[in-house]
Amino acid sequence: MLVGTWAAADRAISFYRRHGFEQVSPERTSALLKTYWAIPDRQIETSVVLANPPLDAGL
Repeated sequence: MLVGTWAAADRAISFYRRHGFEQVSPERTSALLKTYWAIPDRQIETSVVLANPPLDAGL
């Protein structure tokens, strides 16, 4: 599962981390946001994506 939120949304990010989500790298974040969300580039620059299970699990 992927969730996207504003990078400045500290409380939301903390909530998701408490529930097993891990923040995706900035490089992957941009690609994921462009693939799964229809948002402007400016919003992509100020957003993060968190994943559960982590995208790098098992690597």
